[in-house]
Amino acid sequence: MTEKLRFYDLTKITAPFGLLDDDTQARLKAWPHGWECFSPSGWEDLTPFWNVTTTYRARPAPLTQDTVPWEQIPKGMDWAARDARGAAFIYAGAPVAGNFEWHSTGRPFARIDNCHVGYQRGTCDWKDSLQIRPEGV
Repeated sequence: MTEKLRFYDLTKITAPFGLLDDDTQARLKAWPHGWECFSPSGWEDLTPFWNVTTTYRARPAPLTQDTVPWEQIPKGMDWAARDARGAAFIYAGAPVAGNFEWHSTGRPFARIDNCHVGYQRGTCDWKDSLQIRPEGV
């Protein structure tokens, strides 16, 4: 009997559905963000029929922004962003992206990810994490 394949990252599956182990098949079927099926023209967004000879993979989860508890942030600190290490900061002025972090152009800034209840890290890249207070400056 052939051993079934296990994939931990469902977005990286490269084997037909019938060759996947039971756990991988169940996790793939339960994936909440949709699926892609491999066809002669490449990966396509299709509703799977879970055919044992077809290769399916999970579509990546959508990227999200950080959740910033703006109601806890003093007015005047109107910008928030995360650096390449994952540390999140608030800024008084619009920061500019550097190689690995945001630069505040000399204006005050403070770290928020380790001291504000309600902050949640998003899944977007750090260079896409810059946001302004929802009501504006």
